[in-house]
Amino acid sequence: MSASVDVLTCPHCHQPVQESVKIGNLEVFLSGDVFRDSQPIKLTRREFQVLWFMAKKAGQSLTRTQIVEAVWGYEFQGLTNIVDVYVRYLREKLGHPWLIQTVRGVGYTLAENKQ
Repeated sequence: MSASVDVLTCPHCHQPVQESVKIGNLEVFLSGDVFRDSQPIKLTRREFQVLWFMAKKAGQSLTRTQIVEAVWGYEFQGLTNIVDVYVRYLREKLGHPWLIQTVRGVGYTLAENKQ
Protein backbone atom coordinates (compact mmCIF):
# COMPACT_ATOMS: atom_id res chain seq x y z
CA MET A 1 0.00 0.00 0.00
CA SER A 2 1.49 3.30 -0.98
CA ALA A 3 -0.37 6.41 -0.02
CA SER A 4 1.12 9.86 -0.17
CA VAL A 5 -0.15 12.72 1.94
CA ASP A 6 0.26 16.46 1.47
CA VAL A 7 0.14 18.36 4.75
CA LEU A 8 -0.34 22.04 5.62
CA THR A 9 -0.06 23.62 9.04
CA CYS A 10 -3.14 25.21 10.54
CA PRO A 11 -2.21 28.90 11.07
CA HIS A 12 -4.26 29.20 14.28
CA CYS A 13 -3.50 25.94 16.03
CA HIS A 14 -0.07 25.07 14.56
CA GLN A 15 -1.34 21.53 13.98
CA PRO A 16 -0.70 19.76 10.69
CA VAL A 17 -3.74 19.72 8.41
CA GLN A 18 -3.90 16.98 5.81
CA GLU A 19 -4.62 18.60 2.44
CA SER A 20 -4.68 15.61 0.08
CA VAL A 21 -4.29 11.86 -0.09
CA LYS A 22 -3.13 9.89 -3.12
CA ILE A 23 -3.77 6.17 -3.28
CA GLY A 24 -2.60 4.71 -6.55
CA ASN A 25 -4.27 6.78 -9.25
CA LEU A 26 -6.95 8.12 -6.87
CA GLU A 27 -6.39 11.65 -5.54
CA VAL A 28 -8.63 13.03 -2.82
CA PHE A 29 -8.31 16.68 -1.79
CA LEU A 30 -9.61 18.31 1.39
CA SER A 31 -11.20 20.93 -0.87
CA GLY A 32 -13.66 18.25 -2.00
CA ASP A 33 -12.05 17.50 -5.34
CA VAL A 34 -11.56 13.85 -6.29
CA PHE A 35 -9.65 12.59 -9.33
CA ARG A 36 -9.04 9.12 -10.71
CA ASP A 37 -6.55 8.90 -13.58
CA SER A 38 -6.63 12.72 -13.60
CA GLN A 39 -10.37 12.66 -14.38
CA PRO A 40 -12.65 14.52 -11.95
CA ILE A 41 -15.24 12.49 -10.07
CA LYS A 42 -18.39 14.22 -8.84
CA LEU A 43 -19.41 13.21 -5.33
CA THR A 44 -22.10 14.43 -2.99
CA ARG A 45 -20.95 16.09 0.23
CA ARG A 46 -21.66 12.95 2.26
CA GLU A 47 -19.98 10.64 -0.27
CA PHE A 48 -16.91 12.86 -0.09
CA GLN A 49 -16.93 12.80 3.72
CA VAL A 50 -16.99 8.99 3.73
CA LEU A 51 -14.23 8.80 1.11
CA TRP A 52 -12.06 11.43 2.86
CA PHE A 53 -12.27 9.58 6.18
CA MET A 54 -11.37 6.29 4.53
CA ALA A 55 -8.58 7.87 2.46
CA LYS A 56 -6.95 9.37 5.56
CA LYS A 57 -6.92 5.87 7.04
CA ALA A 58 -6.06 4.00 3.83
CA GLY A 59 -5.03 0.41 4.45
CA GLN A 60 -6.69 0.29 7.87
CA SER A 61 -9.76 -1.82 8.53
CA LEU A 62 -12.57 0.51 9.58
CA THR A 63 -15.74 -0.59 11.31
CA ARG A 64 -19.10 0.74 10.21
CA THR A 65 -19.39 2.38 13.64
CA GLN A 66 -16.07 4.23 13.18
CA ILE A 67 -17.24 5.55 9.81
CA VAL A 68 -20.66 6.56 11.15
CA GLU A 69 -19.13 8.39 14.12
CA ALA A 70 -16.59 10.21 11.94
CA VAL A 71 -19.04 11.22 9.21
CA TRP A 72 -22.48 11.46 10.81
CA GLY A 73 -21.39 12.07 14.41
CA TYR A 74 -21.78 10.29 17.73
CA GLU A 75 -25.43 11.28 18.06
CA PHE A 76 -26.50 9.59 14.81
CA GLN A 77 -29.60 7.53 15.53
CA GLY A 78 -29.83 5.68 12.20
CA LEU A 79 -28.59 2.25 11.30
CA THR A 80 -24.96 1.53 10.48
CA ASN A 81 -26.06 0.00 7.17
CA ILE A 82 -26.09 3.58 5.86
CA VAL A 83 -22.34 3.04 5.46
CA ASP A 84 -23.03 0.10 3.15
CA VAL A 85 -25.22 2.33 0.99
CA TYR A 86 -22.53 5.01 0.67
CA VAL A 87 -19.81 2.45 0.00
CA ARG A 88 -21.94 1.12 -2.86
CA TYR A 89 -22.32 4.68 -4.26
CA LEU A 90 -18.57 5.26 -4.00
CA ARG A 91 -17.71 1.95 -5.63
CA GLU A 92 -19.93 2.84 -8.58
CA LYS A 93 -18.58 6.38 -8.95
CA LEU A 94 -14.92 5.50 -8.49
CA GLY A 95 -15.18 2.90 -11.25
CA HIS A 96 -13.18 0.23 -9.44
CA PRO A 97 -15.39 -1.70 -7.00
CA TRP A 98 -12.36 -3.39 -5.39
CA LEU A 99 -10.84 -0.04 -4.34
CA ILE A 100 -13.06 -0.14 -1.25
CA GLN A 101 -12.73 -3.66 0.06
CA THR A 102 -15.06 -5.42 2.45
CA VAL A 103 -13.29 -6.79 5.52
CA ARG A 104 -15.48 -9.68 6.65
CA GLY A 105 -16.72 -9.30 10.20
CA VAL A 106 -15.16 -5.83 10.51
CA GLY A 107 -16.23 -3.30 7.88
CA TYR A 108 -14.24 -1.76 5.04
CA THR A 109 -10.78 -0.68 3.96
CA LEU A 110 -9.63 1.61 1.17
CA ALA A 111 -6.81 -0.18 -0.62
CA GLU A 112 -4.73 0.49 -3.72
CA ASN A 113 -4.31 -3.12 -4.70
CA LYS A 114 -6.95 -5.68 -5.53
CA GLN A 115 -6.66 -8.45 -2.96
